[in-house]
Amino acid sequence: MNNGSNIHNEYAKVLRENENLTRMNIGYRNRLLDLNRKIMELEKNLKEKECKNCKEGVNESISKT
Repeated sequence: MNNGSNIHNEYAKVLRENENLTRMNIGYRNRLLDLNRKIMELEKNLKEKECKNCKEGVNESISKT
């Protein structure tokens, strides 16, 4: 009977760990999505700034340094 109890306890332990890891995975995935959105936004802003710099001739002086 004790063996059945050990199996039940081990099963419950593994289920809890799986649940915790799943929660962490969702959190990490959401954080990665947020970071990717931020990267895309920053890249867009950078391209817009580079275009403005090109029009003003600033880009040319930056490339010489």
